[in-house]
This record gives sequence, C-alpha cells and structure tokens, in this order.
Amino acid sequence: MNIPSYQLQYYRDGRLVLESRVIVGKDQRRTPVMYSKLSNVVVNPPWNAPTRLVNEDIVPKLRRDPGYAAAHGYSILDSKGNSVDPYSIDWNKVGKNFPYRIRQAPGDNALGNYKFNMPSSDAIYLHDTPNRGLFSRKDRALSSGCVRVEKSSQLADILLKEAGWSDNRKQSVLASKKTTSADIRSDNPVFLYYVTAWVENGQTKVLPDIYKYDNVIGDNDINWNIVKKYL
Repeated sequence: MNIPSYQLQYYRDGRLVLESRVIVGKDQRRTPVMYSKLSNVVVNPPWNAPTRLVNEDIVPKLRRDPGYAAAHGYSILDSKGNSVDPYSIDWNKVGKNFPYRIRQAPGDNALGNYKFNMPSSDAIYLHDTPNRGLFSRKDRALSSGCVRVEKSSQLADILLKEAGWSDNRKQSVLASKKTTSADIRSDNPVFLYYVTAWVENGQTKVLPDIYKYDNVIGDNDINWNIVKKYL
C-alpha cells in the first residue's frame, strides 16, 4: 500500500484480487512506513483507545463532561479490568499519563466489524470503520495512524474463507456481536510504503506529498547502495 495514494492493493499469487480506498494517518499521527505480515482477522473487535488519543483527545472531553463516556459507549477500566465510574474520577488531578484504559465494546465502535492484525512496534493494523462517508473525500489522511479499509468486508471474506470459514459462519458471528478471531493460514506480507513520484509506461505519475517527506530528504540522506539492490 502506497500511503499517499490512499489505495490498498491485495495480491494473491501475483494477481491483483482486491483494490480498496483507504484512510491513513493525519500529518500529526502519521501511518509509518513499515513491513509486516497479516496474522489474524478479528470479527467484532473491541476498540482499545490508543494512549496518545486518550491523552490528547478523550481525556480533555471527559474533563469537561464525564457523561461523554456513556454518550460514546466508552468503558473506563482499571489495571484489573474493573469498570470505573467516570464521575468518581477527579479529572482536575488527571495528568498526562492517564492511569486507566478506555474501551468501546464490539459493535458500532471505531473499528467497525473487522480488524486485521499484524506485528508492529507502532501498534499499527488495518480495520473497518462505521464512518463510510469519509472514503468519498479526496484527502483521506484522517486517522490516528492505523489504516481504515473501505472494502474491509471483502478482504475479510477472502481471508476467512482461507481459514475455513463459511459465509454462514461469518454472518452468524457478526450477528452474535461476540469477538472471534481467525488465524491467517496463507503468507500475506504487508508493505506500507511512501512514494510520491514514479515512471509508469513512460509516463510520470505524481502524488501529493501529504507528510512533506520530500522536503526533508536530500541526496545525502539516501543510501544509494541499498536503493540499487531493488532497482
């Protein structure tokens, strides 16, 4: 997936089988350039809010109105998984390191119906989203770093069938609202890369430099010996 193209391409045996619009991280919370492999599909995933999102976005809103938690389906959990009443917290004493976790239950949460896990030091993964209207936007650098996939249901169909799931089983699990995971049996490498200009069939293709990487990279920053290995 080329991050500034806002497009995911899924290949099987060298053949393109799925292409989907995606939403990537905003400039302040960039989707990283990385390589990994898909490990499992989670159907009806709960959403554990990332630490940065909690500290920068959610806690300030809870400080103004603890009722914000119930209004958005948030559960506040302590280190043992016990639920904490937001009205019992002295929000004026909460600093930068919030001592609790914030979670949304499976269903209509930020991850939608599917989460596609892959090992990542940045806790990056692919997922569904209930906010379908955002995929019609031209500028889709809108997330907190993870990648939202428009055709997540079609991607899940492919991977779950490889894991031995029937369509009836998928629909039954979705309806149950219970979190269920399936290990991915095939080898599915994931490449998140960042290319804003290239030549294709004799024509120069150019994409917007959404993270302004082109402005900061000079010839002295590039190890051309490594580049030549892939040319």
